[in-house]
Amino acid sequence: MQESEFWSRLEYRLCREMASGYWCDGIGPGILIEHQDSSQIQGFAFVGKSPNCEEWRFTMQLPKSATSLQTIDWEGLFPPEDCHGWLTIDIQHKQLHIDTSNVTP
Repeated sequence: MQESEFWSRLEYRLCREMASGYWCDGIGPGILIEHQDSSQIQGFAFVGKSPNCEEWRFTMQLPKSATSLQTIDWEGLFPPEDCHGWLTIDIQHKQLHIDTSNVTP
């Protein structure tokens, strides 16, 4: 899977994972942040709850093997349909946190 396909598919996967009438109308990367022991992508997602849609922030934890956007295994990062627990929604701060290392069937 290429990076562009990943973001397109993730938008719809987020919709299926969100509860309470929330949905995603677009998501895209901003910047790659490297920490000593991990990395993450930070960016913006358009999250809605009828009838409104707002710009929210998101962070996505990356595996330690991801040292640049070119080294990311996009297929391996994509959350499987039968797994849950990888998405945290912070309604108050309008943030999404994605961590596919926490998936549970």
